[in-house]
Amino acid sequence: MPAPYPIELRRRIVDAYTHKEGSVRELAKRFAVAPKTVENYLDRVRRTGSVAPLPHGGGVKPRIEPQHLGEIRRLLRERPDATVAELVDAFAQRCHVAVSPQTMARALQRARTDHGTT
Repeated sequence: MPAPYPIELRRRIVDAYTHKEGSVRELAKRFAVAPKTVENYLDRVRRTGSVAPLPHGGGVKPRIEPQHLGEIRRLLRERPDATVAELVDAFAQRCHVAVSPQTMARALQRARTDHGTT
């Protein structure tokens, strides 16, 4: 997702609309943003009194949490030649968390880089 537009630009857009310097479409064209962006800023000011962006929601909680990385490292030491699919199965048995091979592959990268373990 792209970064939010600067607050100064948001203020200029809302101020221009407040001072009747153009319609939503005209201001969108003038400031090189989508008309919906102008509408969103106007709506946000009406609801909150501010043009500031909403805080980031944080995203999806990882299926393999940081405290599980130690268990993954132990699995790697115990089974250095295990396939990702075998590690998925072993992890599910030990931690009672089902993950996809892609999720396990990302966790393996984190486990190896976080502590330099190969």
